[in-house]
Amino acid sequence: MKAWLFLFFWKIGIDMSLPGNHDGSWLTTWKSIAAYCDVSIDTVRRWEKLYGFPVFRLPSKRGFGHKTIAAIPSEINTWLREFSKEMHGKKRKPAKKA
Repeated sequence: MKAWLFLFFWKIGIDMSLPGNHDGSWLTTWKSIAAYCDVSIDTVRRWEKLYGFPVFRLPSKRGFGHKTIAAIPSEINTWLREFSKEMHGKKRKPAKKA
């Protein structure tokens, strides 16, 4: 992991040394997050917008207006389990026949 990313999370209070927190690997692009979830980039972005998918938007070295995306695999796993339970618990409406 990049040193500045580690320092940022340390500064905001995420203790990266806790063994139960995560294994220290971070997903730092939309492409890698989508590949980890085995879905498209658009799907991951939609999940973030509509359902609170756990990604962090961090200040970037590129300047004002740019953000670096980061996600922790263990948080994604927890979110996916809960999201799956929630989606399977909802009753689907039958499709209307034309």
